[in-house]
Amino acid sequence: MILHMNVPAILMFHSLDTSRSPISLEPDRFERLLNGLVERGWKSINFSDHNQHSQPISDQTMILTFDDGLCTIRRAVPILERLGLSATVFLVAGRVGGWNDFPGCRIRVPRQRLLTWSECRELAERGIRFASHGWDHHPVTQLDSATLRDDLLRARERIAAELSAAFDDAPFAYPYGDWDRRTRRIVGEFHRIGLGTRLGRPRPSDCPLVLPRIDAYHLRNPDVAARWMGSWGDWWMVPRRSIRQLRTSWEKTRRWLSSSPA
Repeated sequence: MILHMNVPAILMFHSLDTSRSPISLEPDRFERLLNGLVERGWKSINFSDHNQHSQPISDQTMILTFDDGLCTIRRAVPILERLGLSATVFLVAGRVGGWNDFPGCRIRVPRQRLLTWSECRELAERGIRFASHGWDHHPVTQLDSATLRDDLLRARERIAAELSAAFDDAPFAYPYGDWDRRTRRIVGEFHRIGLGTRLGRPRPSDCPLVLPRIDAYHLRNPDVAARWMGSWGDWWMVPRRSIRQLRTSWEKTRRWLSSSPA
């Protein structure tokens, strides 16, 4: 995939609920956010649309993504339909119809039900696209190469079999945003686009297999969101990105210390 001069801002959502967890956004706040962006001229496309563009796209173009395939995505669909927006849901293929008690989770999140295949098909009929978030949501750097390839292949084949018309095989969302050079290379054998959790708007110079996204946590105010999603928003994201990287490094160090022999 070639990144065009104007690359869409990629927004990352998980759950629409009122729990105030790190992955949650209130449904009414979600609606106000999208209303505000559309009023300011923002439009959405999906990944296949972007790949087909032969000319640079508008600076006010976004791709909406929902990780994990939580059932609360259903609250977003009427809003998306009313505003004429599209979205891609990243499914944990081996957990569809189950619960979000994923291995390796490092933050407290409410236990929630995941979409069933039947519910996915209903949403597909309403314009939702689906892509892979892996088979079991394991951090990919913890999988050996053979296991990772099996994970990626099983997930892709299962989603394609269940949702062939609505499946976009180009993007893959790394569970927990976890990747390294080895896993990035292996993901590239199965997908053309990889999405992490690094805060930012993609640039033409970015590797398409580790594109940044803008977390919903930073988009709670429509006025602020419209400014920071623009071309100069990266200046605002730098300190927040640095804080997140320090926190991630500390979490990895703590896990290493706890697993080291005394």
